[in-house]
Amino acid sequence: MGNFTISHEKVAPSGITIVKPTGYFDQKGGEAFAAYVAELVTAGNREFIFCFGAIPVINSTGISNLLTLIEDISLESQCKVHFCC
Repeated sequence: MGNFTISHEKVAPSGITIVKPTGYFDQKGGEAFAAYVAELVTAGNREFIFCFGAIPVINSTGISNLLTLIEDISLESQCKVHFCC
């Protein structure tokens, strides 16, 4: 269903990291997104805005991966997550 890509930017001085996936968010996309965000957490990022404005569809496995990611980074790394479309 097209290419899935991810980019991010850190907003100064707030330190919030905006993560912007693009494309169809399925199992493969969800796994890639989780790995990408995990790298950002490892690098010290703790507050995120996930911007889904360029995602036409998130299927059930994509949602499952997203929920697992949010649970993991919220509980294990005390991260804050916000959403926008």
